[in-house]
Amino acid sequence: MTRTWLRSAGAAVAVLVLLGGTAGQAGAQVASYGGRDAQRCAAPGAATVVRPFEKVGVGQGMMMALIPSSDQKYVLADDTRESFRRAVRDAYQYGGADLADGRISASFSFKWHTPEQEVPNIVFSGAWRADCGPSRITIEFEGGSYEAELLRLPNRPGWGTYHADPGVRSLGNGDLVVTAYDAEGRVLDRMEFRGEQEEPGGPEGPEGPEEEGEEGSAAPLS
Repeated sequence: MTRTWLRSAGAAVAVLVLLGGTAGQAGAQVASYGGRDAQRCAAPGAATVVRPFEKVGVGQGMMMALIPSSDQKYVLADDTRESFRRAVRDAYQYGGADLADGRISASFSFKWHTPEQEVPNIVFSGAWRADCGPSRITIEFEGGSYEAELLRLPNRPGWGTYHADPGVRSLGNGDLVVTAYDAEGRVLDRMEFRGEQEEPGGPEGPEGPEEEGEEGSAAPLS
């Protein structure tokens, strides 16, 4: 499997979106487990409740905000007014994850703090949809396991987002596994992706410089 990279909004951010199980189509990942039949939550998950459009720091000078919607819209952008406004505009233009019940999505953003930084920092994020959870989400790669922080909107317990800043600058060439668990530790959904990805080459990405404000994402290609 190879993975293609495109610039996102902002001069020093690249995003790879790993599509989850949507309401309209199957995901592009190697494997996914869970869904409505497998969902056996014992109690609501312990996600932090945030206000609509409230900016939440996720590390590396980036912020996340949830948008009230039926298709799990959220934004992840540099912590500047212009980046936030552009990300919100793009979220309305392109739509949210539109997940099926009991599913998660996954993406990771590459952040360059200076033009001289050759290897970017990595921030993980995604959305979840489940009536009673998840209780926790983990991200595993290169032999490490990282806990994600969960967010949701008030009076909307059925969906939310997650984020994690593991403090790494490389995904290596191993597999990537994102898993959502219910309150009793059972798997709600799991996404597995094979390695051999191509790391971005710098702030301009492997495709070279693009126009300011252009956003892109890519799913793994078999």
